[in-house]
Amino acid sequence: MKYSAISLLFYILFATSAFCQNIVIISYNMDGLIEKGVRDEILGRYPDARFYTFACTKNIEILRSYYPFIQKINPDMIFVNGKEAVKDIYNSHLFHKEIVFHIKGDPVRENIVASNVLPVAHLTGVTTEISILEHIKVLLQMKKFKTLGVLKQSVDNEYLSSVTEIKRLSKFFNFNVKEVSVKDITKGKNILNDVDIIYIPYSQIPGIEIIDYINKKKIPTLSENDYFVLKHGALMALVVDEYRAGRFAGQKAVKVLSGAKASNIPITKIEHFMVVVNLDTAKKINYQIPTKFLIIADKIVR
Repeated sequence: MKYSAISLLFYILFATSAFCQNIVIISYNMDGLIEKGVRDEILGRYPDARFYTFACTKNIEILRSYYPFIQKINPDMIFVNGKEAVKDIYNSHLFHKEIVFHIKGDPVRENIVASNVLPVAHLTGVTTEISILEHIKVLLQMKKFKTLGVLKQSVDNEYLSSVTEIKRLSKFFNFNVKEVSVKDITKGKNILNDVDIIYIPYSQIPGIEIIDYINKKKIPTLSENDYFVLKHGALMALVVDEYRAGRFAGQKAVKVLSGAKASNIPITKIEHFMVVVNLDTAKKINYQIPTKFLIIADKIVR
């Protein structure tokens, strides 16, 4: 049988799309390094994979508005970043697809899976978590303090969980905790007068002017997000290597796309963390960064 050039072209395009992997990526916040790691890992095995990305800016209603579009895509697999999104998608019972996720925290404790070894449900993934205790230990090595300020821009479950744990640990390490409201700072209130050091939880997103104000008060800061050290002038950050976490999640996604059941793939917990320091900020606030942190620092802003 003879085929015209056009017919042959249409056949090739149809055959290619038929074997192309369609992958939905859902970010409860914004598309970032974790999602990039997932894509890069999948593309290494499936270079023709198609990605459909949905960012939710921490709004569950926006997430739910995407559901009809995702159903029309009929993806081969769904990757979800963020425990709130994972819970809502799984509990919706709309998607009978294999799901790979990334969350901060323990998925068993969050009632997402029955076991980290055998998840049982049609989902698996990667967890990353640096405990509040680890952050407190670093803060105490940065400076001996009596009062720890916790920067508060907005109150969500992550923030409340962090503050509750900090207050619990403060009894063992003998320090006071003071929530430092961004609104109070912008209104010119002297809320920083009794604070020795500032902790910035991951869920809080202060503007550069807030970090500048804290630096002018010569108060050291430790952030859970390296962006504020690299771009906004915070002093230090203790963070998970998000791109690396994404690559690990991508490895699980490749297994799923190759035919494995997510329920048979153990969940990976990543506890390795990176130290990021800003020497320029240290100079501005007359702070001597301990040599230990300079030696182990993964990123240094000069």
